[in-house]
Amino acid sequence: MESYEGGMGNGTNNVHDEDRVEERQTTKMMTSKIKKEEEEEEEEEEEEEEEEEEEEEEEEEEEEEEEEEEEEEEEKSTQRVRGQN
Repeated sequence: MESYEGGMGNGTNNVHDEDRVEERQTTKMMTSKIKKEEEEEEEEEEEEEEEEEEEEEEEEEEEEEEEEEEEEEEEKSTQRVRGQN
């Protein structure tokens, strides 16, 4: 029969346990870091979408204003022509 020193087995297990704990902590940190980055990307995308929507709304409003001004000009010129006749 071979004899083993009592402390060797436990020491090896403890090293493996420490490695596992460290590995889990690293995995958790990476997971939370990735999650945080994904959330930040989503927020940025949402902000960009909101900005685009606002720009589109502003453009639509400007177009409507221009159309109204053109219609008013046409009405004025039509009234002038009628006034001359």
